[in-house]
Amino acid sequence: MESDIRPDRELDARGLLFRRPPQAVVDMIPPGATIGLYRADQGEAPANGYAKFFFEAGHRIALPWLTGLDAPMRFRVHTDPFAETDLEEGFYGLMQPAETAEEVTPEVLIMPLVAFTDRGDSI
Repeated sequence: MESDIRPDRELDARGLLFRRPPQAVVDMIPPGATIGLYRADQGEAPANGYAKFFFEAGHRIALPWLTGLDAPMRFRVHTDPFAETDLEEGFYGLMQPAETAEEVTPEVLIMPLVAFTDRGDSI
């Protein structure tokens, strides 16, 4: 059986887990809410499945738009979670919406958080 599995067809379990959010989470999100997500880099939980799911459900998707470590995090609208044609390389080489994308304040944030310092900074 193992010899029948081709490497290019192996499934990434992380992709299956993050294809859509649990229904209990979906139920808590107001209709039409702008949802702030992140664009996963190597080693991070893949959030693109969530972006596609919420986009298809009629939500606006917003991604962080960074200009520096000392600058506040801002969010800009991500209009193409399928092909990501609206993203460009930004701070630290991270892909983010263009500077011309509409700036928004998400009503809901879904971010990878592990722990915090006593000042509220993520670790």
